Amino acid sequence: MSRVLCIASGKGGVGKTTTAINLGMVFSKHYKQSILMDANLTTPNVHHHLGIDQVPYNLQDALQGKVHVSEAVYKHESGLKLIPLLNTLDEVRNIDLAHFQEVIKDAKEFSEVLVLDGAAGLGPEAHSALEVSDEVLIVTCPDKSSLEQAKRTVELAKDLRLLILGVVLNKVQDKHYELSNEFIECTLGIPIIAEIPHDEHVPHSQHLKHPVVYAYPNSPSAKAFEKLAFKLMDKEYHPSFQNEALPTKDKLIAE
Repeated sequence: MSRVLCIASGKGGVGKTTTAINLGMVFSKHYKQSILMDANLTTPNVHHHLGIDQVPYNLQDALQGKVHVSEAVYKHESGLKLIPLLNTLDEVRNIDLAHFQEVIKDAKEFSEVLVLDGAAGLGPEAHSALEVSDEVLIVTCPDKSSLEQAKRTVELAKDLRLLILGVVLNKVQDKHYELSNEFIECTLGIPIIAEIPHDEHVPHSQHLKHPVVYAYPNSPSAKAFEKLAFKLMDKEYHPSFQNEALPTKDKLIAE
């Protein structure tokens, strides 16, 4: 049976998409069929992060019933399998969220792990991504605004009776003005299961249009994402160090 994991956040800018992409990348090395889907139906970002400008078919085509969702699966040069979403403003206005549920059901038929990059906030599309998921990770940063919005997402996930795996605390700098882990866990009522450090390798990898775990596998953030992925797979983590040969070109290969 397919495992559907939603990466959620209460607000934008906390690193939700970066988390989804890098977890999906690590999963792809350990599962035969691990797929990342951009489930941010009105403001998709995965294609921007991975340099996808044009593809024959994408999630929008599946949502419109033009193709089966399996035809919208592509393999990035990094090895990450994904279902990107590219839509126009008119298409955004006519999104059928009920059809989205049907597409997820179809995707579960050919995936072991389906990672959803959900929309930030509490709107209908964020709700829809959570509603079709089995479990959720809450991504936030150690500041008051992010925490307050994360709390609302946790409440929604609880209302939907989802398995909340924990909090991913992102962009951690260990500064005196950052909220403490104890305060964050007490406020949200769920444990922090990963701390991703503030790391300049992340924007550099985004410039290259690659996951940081692929572009800079030995970086602090890459190791933190890798460790988190192993925890979610219930596998013992043994960090490995790789020779880093940075990619210079991106390409998308149709499956």
